[in-house]
Amino acid sequence: MKLGILTFHWANNYGALLQVYGLCETLKKIGYEVEIVNLCPKKEKKDLRYYLFSRPFYTFRKRFLPVQKQIFYSSEEFLSFNFNHDLYIVGSDQVWNKEITKSHKYSYFFDFLPNNKKRIAYAASFGISEWIYNKEETNNIKELINKFHSISVRENTGIILLKKHLALKASIVLDPTLLLGNFSDLINAKSKNTNEIVCFKFIKNKEFYDFGLKLAALENKNIRLLKNNRPMRGFKWSPFLSVSQLITRIKQAGLVVTDSFHITCLAIIFRKQIIVLPANPKRTGRITDLFKVLNLEDHFYQSYDEVLEKQNWKNEIDYKRVSSVLNILRDESMNFLKHNLR
Repeated sequence: MKLGILTFHWANNYGALLQVYGLCETLKKIGYEVEIVNLCPKKEKKDLRYYLFSRPFYTFRKRFLPVQKQIFYSSEEFLSFNFNHDLYIVGSDQVWNKEITKSHKYSYFFDFLPNNKKRIAYAASFGISEWIYNKEETNNIKELINKFHSISVRENTGIILLKKHLALKASIVLDPTLLLGNFSDLINAKSKNTNEIVCFKFIKNKEFYDFGLKLAALENKNIRLLKNNRPMRGFKWSPFLSVSQLITRIKQAGLVVTDSFHITCLAIIFRKQIIVLPANPKRTGRITDLFKVLNLEDHFYQSYDEVLEKQNWKNEIDYKRVSSVLNILRDESMNFLKHNLR
């Protein structure tokens, strides 16, 4: 059986590539042939700096992701396409957040598929807790989503939004990063723990750098920036990391500081101490939902001062319990896939 996957494989973003790799590898392990539907944003003129930054992601896609050769830049370009997949999956990631999908917003509800093609959503996300589609968009989405065989989402907010605005029920499943739970094929098996503090932050400012230096002094550890393409005084520096190098750095760390959901997932997979500080308060649902289930709320903070004052992130995480809960969630997520891919 051949499956077509529609997600953000094109993004120069570690989390986006981790989740699509996780879903592809999981599906291959249970016996399916997979191919990523190559829907991409329109080409834009890029400068040298962009190509330096994007090269690690391009290399990863080429080596590890089964992306179809033909590129599509709009739903209209699918009109002459031979839909030779037996079933189509949309997800994971914020595929239903129109602030990201923009002109492709209906594409991620499969507006281009023939009516006879089976389709499901796996761990799809709206990204935020508010419904941002207008009345016309909502009616169009309702028509498209009612063609789905089954729907699963990543957050409780997705369950609420689907029920309130589209009168639909959905299941909650794990993000593919946690579903796979094993990235050993991508890392150096000989890597040794450095016990460093590693920071992966989307939003950084002077306050963040001051906080990082205080945290390093408090812990008496080296501190490394993983998402910085220029050096900063007092910090170790890892520019233009490949996906494999990033994963290895997380595995080697003693403490992970991040605002990224998928870096948080990696930290959990490698059983690390975690400090999570939100980048965008409107998009914290995916982390807060996960932390509530895993009893990790003590590792989520609203400010740098709160981290330094409370210091309850020092409490050792009971990863035996976390693993037990994750195993149950993996079984439920795998059952959703196996049942709906028949």
